[in-house]
Amino acid sequence: MLERFLVAWPDATGEWREVDRWPESEARRRAWNAFDQIDTLTAEQLLAERDPNVHGEQKGLPFLRFDDQAREAFGDWRAEFERTIRHAEAEGLEGALSKFRHHVPALALALHVIDGGAGPVTLAATLRALALAEYFESHCRRLHGSGQRMVVRAARAILSKANDTSLPNAFTLRDVHRPRWAGLTEHSMVVDALDLLVAHGWLAEATIDTGGRPTTIYGLTAGARRG
Repeated sequence: MLERFLVAWPDATGEWREVDRWPESEARRRAWNAFDQIDTLTAEQLLAERDPNVHGEQKGLPFLRFDDQAREAFGDWRAEFERTIRHAEAEGLEGALSKFRHHVPALALALHVIDGGAGPVTLAATLRALALAEYFESHCRRLHGSGQRMVVRAARAILSKANDTSLPNAFTLRDVHRPRWAGLTEHSMVVDALDLLVAHGWLAEATIDTGGRPTTIYGLTAGARRG
């Protein structure tokens, strides 16, 4: 479900220092005022539109549109962004980035409302939303490029294959790597994923003597079989 959220993953400074000061009162006041303002808003105050029913009555959910300039800016961004999504390489990144089709209009609407806007969402709010999207996209890419996250995904894939009998009860690294399943095509990734599963008690491992090079075999633990 992580792909459904906007993720911020800032750089760690590598240093620690104690900060003992009062919160910025003005920023806190503005934030709480924004929450209170949104909490009491009505569709009428926002000059929201509603879709008519078959009788021509305005009964649908209230909504705001982009104004003409904002719609053009969003359309230009969307055209380029769709090409970006289709070239996403990290596993799961395409699904995460696809959510930005919703994130950008939602951010634009929120910024428009917080600034006291009513009626169509403005270009100014939309450009701010697009700037935020650029920031969050860079952090999303960092997350999905994280080696540990990819190893966890690979480990889950191995468990899935073991539980649905795609793998034998006792299997080897080669059994996992040879079929070239999604997320399990890289030898080093499979090695790390197997080590992770063993370390956390999902797999048991044993070494058998085949007369040549020893072979390591793996099998689901009792706990893993119970789920």
